[in-house]
Amino acid sequence: MVECPCGTKIENPSKYSLLFLKKELFEIDILCPNETCYLRELGYIRFHMSGEEAMFREASFYPPFVTWNATQMGKDAAQRVLKEHLRDIVTKRISWREIVQTMKPGSSGAEVQEISTRFATTKVDAVGDLRSVGNLRSNTVLWYGVDGRRRH
Repeated sequence: MVECPCGTKIENPSKYSLLFLKKELFEIDILCPNETCYLRELGYIRFHMSGEEAMFREASFYPPFVTWNATQMGKDAAQRVLKEHLRDIVTKRISWREIVQTMKPGSSGAEVQEISTRFATTKVDAVGDLRSVGNLRSNTVLWYGVDGRRRH
């Protein structure tokens, strides 16, 4: 179990709120489940479009969230649990098919909000072959795409 610096306990990856608001940046925000959290945004998931497919690029938690958990449970344990959370969010919670539909020209912003509210209950296709980064760099936890390269 991890904890947000605001004090909210996050028992498993299904507890995070996900928000797909940055459509033009191909980014999904990972939010603290506590709506009054002073950090609110704990991390992100980035992807790119390749034809008719959404291709996962990277997922990361931000340094304040990672550092807080590293001090609470130790660096190795925090890194392991947070990487598990990122893997589960990317492979089990996000409906990549719905993301693709939303990204098509002519889709409305209403679809974005609708998808964001359904993330918590949607079972999805898994994204294959995610590779983890060995070390904590700059107090972040990252997941990279299949080719293992971080892209900005």
